[in-house]
Amino acid sequence: MLLQNHPQENLDWSYNPRAKRMSLRVDPKAGVIRFTIPPRTSQFSINRFLKQNRDWITERQKTLLPKTEIIDGSVISYRGIHHEIAIRPHAKRITEIIPLPPLLYIHTSREDPTNNLKRWMIDQARRIIEPLSYEKARSIGKTISKIDLRDTSSRWGSCSSDKRLMFSWRLIMAPDYVLDYVIAHEVAHLKHMDHSRQFWDVCYSMSDRPEEARAWLKQEGNSLMRYF
Repeated sequence: MLLQNHPQENLDWSYNPRAKRMSLRVDPKAGVIRFTIPPRTSQFSINRFLKQNRDWITERQKTLLPKTEIIDGSVISYRGIHHEIAIRPHAKRITEIIPLPPLLYIHTSREDPTNNLKRWMIDQARRIIEPLSYEKARSIGKTISKIDLRDTSSRWGSCSSDKRLMFSWRLIMAPDYVLDYVIAHEVAHLKHMDHSRQFWDVCYSMSDRPEEARAWLKQEGNSLMRYF
């Protein structure tokens, strides 16, 4: 067996004809560690690589969280607050979602409202992210050409040279100060497309709790991937 005598839980391996070397990458959205192997790699080399990285794999496996089902009684984070899902069947064709902490009510006729809740989360993210991004851009005398929301697994946001901003919609599940920091970070790139001292000065000037936000993303960011 390819990975015999090595930690295999949540380890997803595949051969990649374009890969130049073996690599390991955490994919928190899928809940696995991706192990990429170039073609014609010997079993000896694979075993040696896995042995050398055993501790790294074991530690990363501990950070992977199982998916949370969207069912009555399960708990989901919305704007950094844990809400218990309360599904209430009704006869209307439209699913209504109402957050009233500590509950998040889902009035629906569907057996499985997972997709409805996901779309609602994305809508809420857009309603907050877009106006706040434009507001921060105006505050530093910059403009935004477009804002996209995506479901990314490797970054929370990005800024391109043509002034397009991208954000992970999953940030709507993080505390407000974390979302605010990520927006400030990407908007600051409109002025400085690097991570120079000047960039951080601009970024921190638009964020109230940047250090706390960065620490939260490092420690708790993967938890946002356990839903949907």
